[in-house]
Amino acid sequence: MRLENGNRLESSPSALDYSSHHLLIATLSRRTSCVDEVRERISARPGFIPNLEQVANDLAVSPRTLRRRLAAEGTKFQKVLDEVRLDMAQEYLAISTLPVGTIAELLGFSHQANFGHAFKRWCGLSPRQYREKWAGVDCYPKTRSSGHRPVI
Repeated sequence: MRLENGNRLESSPSALDYSSHHLLIATLSRRTSCVDEVRERISARPGFIPNLEQVANDLAVSPRTLRRRLAAEGTKFQKVLDEVRLDMAQEYLAISTLPVGTIAELLGFSHQANFGHAFKRWCGLSPRQYREKWAGVDCYPKTRSSGHRPVI
């Protein structure tokens, strides 16, 4: 294995010097998890929410492999999709004046009512209640931290 500095990592533990060890740890820690890659793909194009097959295709793996990798990280595609949708919904509701129906469409819901039911299940408030409570507030509660900022 080659490290970023071009040094070769020897197979014997005694050959692994202190600096190579830290370079290896830094290299391994920069790798993103499968969940992070899926989150990134889901949130990459506002207004288009890809399904499992499309994300798998983007990652150049089969849908079965993607399911297996997500399972190895203790999750499922639908759970990651719901987390991304919730993050995006909370941001849209808190920082924009977009109608709830438009937000529902941007998040891939076929009907505003479906979005309303899902949002209430996720955070215990309707989209309208959430917006009234957190609109204009610089720091609003988020369920997860995806780092995604919606394009408004």
